[in-house]
Amino acid sequence: MPRSSRLAAVLVPPALLIGAVGAAMAATPGVVTEYPSNTGSIPSGGIGVAPNGTVYGVFNNLNTVVPFTSSGTGGQVSVAAGGNLVSSIAPGPDGAMWMTYNFTSTLGRLDTASGTTTQVGGLASAGWSSSAGPDGRQWVTLTGGQIAAVTSAGAVTNYAVPTANPGLIGITPGPDGRMWFTETRANKVGAISTSGQVTEYTLPTAGAQPQYIAAGADGNLWFTEAGGNKIGRVTTSGVITEFPVPTANARPLGIAAGADGNLWFTEPMAGKVASITTSGVITEYSAGIAPNSYPAIIAAGPGGLMWFSNQDAPSVGSITTGSAAPAPAPVPTPSVAPAGPTNVVTPVTRNLRTTTKDGRTTITFTLRYAASGNYAFRLETRAGTVLPMLAGSDIAGVPVKKSTRKAVAVRNARAGKTVKVKVVMKGKPAKGTALRAIIAGPKGSRTTETIPV
Repeated sequence: MPRSSRLAAVLVPPALLIGAVGAAMAATPGVVTEYPSNTGSIPSGGIGVAPNGTVYGVFNNLNTVVPFTSSGTGGQVSVAAGGNLVSSIAPGPDGAMWMTYNFTSTLGRLDTASGTTTQVGGLASAGWSSSAGPDGRQWVTLTGGQIAAVTSAGAVTNYAVPTANPGLIGITPGPDGRMWFTETRANKVGAISTSGQVTEYTLPTAGAQPQYIAAGADGNLWFTEAGGNKIGRVTTSGVITEFPVPTANARPLGIAAGADGNLWFTEPMAGKVASITTSGVITEYSAGIAPNSYPAIIAAGPGGLMWFSNQDAPSVGSITTGSAAPAPAPVPTPSVAPAGPTNVVTPVTRNLRTTTKDGRTTITFTLRYAASGNYAFRLETRAGTVLPMLAGSDIAGVPVKKSTRKAVAVRNARAGKTVKVKVVMKGKPAKGTALRAIIAGPKGSRTTETIPV
């Protein structure tokens, strides 16, 4: 039976969450701000950004997480799990924050609206980190060498990784519909399909010790190599390229995609945060980072900021990317029928038109349903970054009344019917933007239609 706990302190309302840091600062990459916690001398271990923009810090030796704003902390949130300690926190596809715990086969789910924390059992071993998957489940790397997938209702499926004692750490959704993960002891990266099929790729550098992994705007996966002191890039077909970090023995750890299109990562032993372009150019920043603070986990937040934890300091930090655009959101993929062998759609878009006026872009086209069923549409880049659809959008007769990053559902579609689609988005589409339709069809089949804009 799930156990629940309430807030130890009041959560910060969304209206008071992290705001702009000023136009001049936002336009300059590498500006660091440190935020002391309200936890005394306890250092921060992990960090995660909720879909509503709240930044949550995980603090070692405590059964709490701490929400942060640009003006400081917002209290402590009790997420106790029978005396076990929180080891990571990440957004889920259901809008909640999901947590792993040290030394227990339990996953925590924090409802950020109600402040209720529920523990879900059934993991094959203790969790290390987690990420939202393309199937509406939260995927978790486990210390025992398994990967678990958990529904929002608490149903758990454990999948074994072929390599024994792999040392699983990071996990992230890839643009190919698989979850990508790192195996630090096995010196590999891997990918697992939503049905549990695992493919592993050995790294070129011996003893590279891959750590965390993130999807880039270029459609590849990027990961840190603590032992190799490199940043790795792997294509969805398994081709690996490595880029040396300029500072020796920096031992890169956390990595996340930024609003500027670059990947941002931490260098704990060098006391730096750095960015790498998708062509492999690395820029390092140290000004403003507290000495001996050991920057560790990093995540993208609102306003183009990257937020990072300090494992040897009672604080978290933020760093500007040079872009004030909204940071990439977690991928809130709709819960649709499980993937099956049958495609239910052929290329069906017609009359595609894109116009930009008054800071907004309108994309219109017609679409013919190739099969009857329920359809769900969302706007995202090819790399999987979800973009908001603005009010005024109309998806096959379903109006969008306010800006949303969520999928828009069209139910009971009839095969052969042609419908009109209008998507309104802010600004001009960046290179690589696409409207991706996740389509649930008959007999449990599912497919993805990508519409270039």
